[in-house]
Amino acid sequence: MKSTQAHKPRFFPVILAAAFLFSAHALSGGVVYSLVETTPGEEPGEAEPSVTMWVADGSLKVRGSGDDAGEMIFHTDRREMVIIDHDDRAYTRLDEAAVKRIGARMEAAMAEYEEAMASVPAAQRQMVESMMRDRMGDMLEGEKAPEVEYKDTGSTETVGDYSTRVFEAAVDGRKVRELFVADWSDVAGGREFSEAFEGMASFFSDMIQALSRGPMATMLMEWSADSWLDGFADVGGFPVKIREYGPGGSAESETHLVGTETFEADETTFAPPSGYRQRSLDL
Repeated sequence: MKSTQAHKPRFFPVILAAAFLFSAHALSGGVVYSLVETTPGEEPGEAEPSVTMWVADGSLKVRGSGDDAGEMIFHTDRREMVIIDHDDRAYTRLDEAAVKRIGARMEAAMAEYEEAMASVPAAQRQMVESMMRDRMGDMLEGEKAPEVEYKDTGSTETVGDYSTRVFEAAVDGRKVRELFVADWSDVAGGREFSEAFEGMASFFSDMIQALSRGPMATMLMEWSADSWLDGFADVGGFPVKIREYGPGGSAESETHLVGTETFEADETTFAPPSGYRQRSLDL
């Protein structure tokens, strides 16, 4: 499975899709990874990839195709994201400063709400709070992220050309996926891929904390708990196969790494598409 064969991309259900802006200088070579989603036990064959991922110079881009097409690009040094909406031909730049501004505005709005509610008689306050909670529960109550627990089962399995360790991921005690994990050193560009994912995981953690009293944080937490991408930062290797399980305990799908290929990045590789407009983050 260490093939250098390139495949055409398809995507997986991802809520966030981001592209990163680079300064206008040429970038060095990197590696592109193609992954295919199948039904359990089905070989990927020549199917179009669900996900294509690029890594170069500490930057990571994830792109899909079909109904779930999107791009997620993260630059480790800048700790910045640009959320791209291809349907609307628009993008939103998101960095640490922007996250702090949004978090501060949410905190200020909540402080005003709580101050206003303090002067409302108890009976009326209960009614108003109930109504507000029904409509804006995520903003009124900071939700706790679903905790995904990863466990090394101790089992090993050969997947294509890779020797892998088998991990299980569980949420509230229920197994949600199995990950067949190859050592980073066995996957082309694996170490750089690992560093980019660790940087992105740290950025997401900081972002969720800063936005903990708003609906965006809930969206991010739900995506993280439901996304197999979460596993890359937690299992100490590259999951070359991921098997997803449904609420009933049955396997529902598998995602396979089907090929890697080197490429030369340039200033457009991690930039929003030309002609897309930038959205404002002002609330």
